[in-house]
Amino acid sequence: MGISRSQFFADAAKAYLEQVALPERVAEINAILDEIGYYGPSDDELAGMQAAFRRTLSHPGMEWDDGEQ
Repeated sequence: MGISRSQFFADAAKAYLEQVALPERVAEINAILDEIGYYGPSDDELAGMQAAFRRTLSHPGMEWDDGEQ
């Protein structure tokens, strides 16, 4: 196809999100979340997700940059 593997996956993810994340669908999802009273993950849940991502994405010799200074 003449593109890198990472570009292929980036393009595929973008196309998927454009098809799935239609404004009407987002509104439906937001209405459901409002109805059940879910307003996002807690700080503890976010910390757990961050730790899981670090474990998943870590490779020997690779440093994690969390943007904090």
